[in-house]
Amino acid sequence: MGQLETGRRKSGKGPPRYPDDIKKSAIEMFARSRADFNTRAECARHVADLLGVGAQETVLSWVKQAEIDSGLK
Repeated sequence: MGQLETGRRKSGKGPPRYPDDIKKSAIEMFARSRADFNTRAECARHVADLLGVGAQETVLSWVKQAEIDSGLK
């Protein structure tokens, strides 16, 4: 087992690691709900709260990487 049940890395260092399905859900939820919020940060905060992700910056980083990977950025 590389992770503890809390999602923290086994070493206890660094941010929590989230399963790929959580990341995918966050990216999809962000895309669907972005128009409902004034800023990307507000939307990311909403998605993070819904999914129990620790910080909006985490969601924003996943979204940014998905945009890069898809060629949007």
